[in-house]
Amino acid sequence: MFEVPHALHLPALAKLDRTSFTQTLLLASLLLVLFYLVNFYGKRWKWYYYSWKVPGPFAFPFIGNAHMFFGDPVRRMNGFMRLMRSHPDIVRAWLGPKLVYMVSKPEYIEKLINRSTVIDKDDFYDLFVVLFGNGILTSKGDRWKSHRKIMTRSFGQKILDSFVGTFDEQASIFVDILKKNVGRKDLPLNLMATRCHVDNICATTMGVSHERSNYQ
Repeated sequence: MFEVPHALHLPALAKLDRTSFTQTLLLASLLLVLFYLVNFYGKRWKWYYYSWKVPGPFAFPFIGNAHMFFGDPVRRMNGFMRLMRSHPDIVRAWLGPKLVYMVSKPEYIEKLINRSTVIDKDDFYDLFVVLFGNGILTSKGDRWKSHRKIMTRSFGQKILDSFVGTFDEQASIFVDILKKNVGRKDLPLNLMATRCHVDNICATTMGVSHERSNYQ
């Protein structure tokens, strides 16, 4: 019997150490991910609890209902329209971790609009802060409310009522143009709607109205 020199065990020990280190690293990573998921979903449990009280399609883990809106803008719009037709009053959908409610019932919309606490904008507006600053278009909460009070004097009910005739005239022009283009597949509807909005602004603020031909 003779004893194997200790140096001969070093490669095996090094391999064992690397294996143990890899296993420990994987276990720590899994625990970290598990802790993050528990913490993330634990803070949002009310969202999930109340969302199940609202009708909507089955949501897959992580992606939710985002698969329904993949593709070009037409397919995304068709996805929204299918949801609204299946649940005409209110429907919920998950876009990844983001919960979205689509409301079409006038009574529900009225309650949302009339609530003074529902004044926060979506996080999507944060993208425009760099371009437009933190003004009335992008601000949230109390800051938006203070800006809105200043603007209210310029957009009071009496002032808006005086513009109803102009809005009606411009809307009639827009409808007439749409009737002339029924069946046209390449109709630039977005551009036409934008020009209609510009005409409304010009007519109400400066008293200037464009010709109908500029819509087309």
